[in-house]
Amino acid sequence: MINVVVAGPCGVGKSTIAEYFARSTGMTYLDFDELRGMDVKEGKAISPSPCSVSMLNLKDCLPTKLEKISSSFILDIGGDTVFRRSANNKERLDQIFWLKASYSVKIILLLAEKDVLFQRFVATKDRNESEFDEPWIDWKDVGEPYWRQCADLIIDTTSLMADDTVMKMKKWLFN
Repeated sequence: MINVVVAGPCGVGKSTIAEYFARSTGMTYLDFDELRGMDVKEGKAISPSPCSVSMLNLKDCLPTKLEKISSSFILDIGGDTVFRRSANNKERLDQIFWLKASYSVKIILLLAEKDVLFQRFVATKDRNESEFDEPWIDWKDVGEPYWRQCADLIIDTTSLMADDTVMKMKKWLFN
């Protein structure tokens, strides 16, 4: 059983591509943002949550959620969810390698050129142009270098449609 994590910066198409990939392969689609919202114990929200961006601990967060899944999964993790300026990114990188080893996960990193991401960011996130620069700088300085260390496949989506990207992913994973 192969499981997949899709990571990348905001606007790269992670959710669109991961959902499309899941539908076309029969894998279970998981949105990490939604998983974090379900972080409860005995009917009460856990605080601080091991699934929160600030206190992220994948070893405590994911097993109870993943044990409920009987098929392969594709997990959509936002590019800045794991690696952040204020986090112990070495420890978080170790958690990603733990995830890969424990759940036979392949990491697919999606990238795109800055101007394309900017256009997607403004068009799809209902945000204004001034909100793009800080996440972009954080991605380039922190997120991307760490994700590159653990990525098994990197796909530049700058000039690709979602179906082209999914086709590349399938070819790489299943051939």
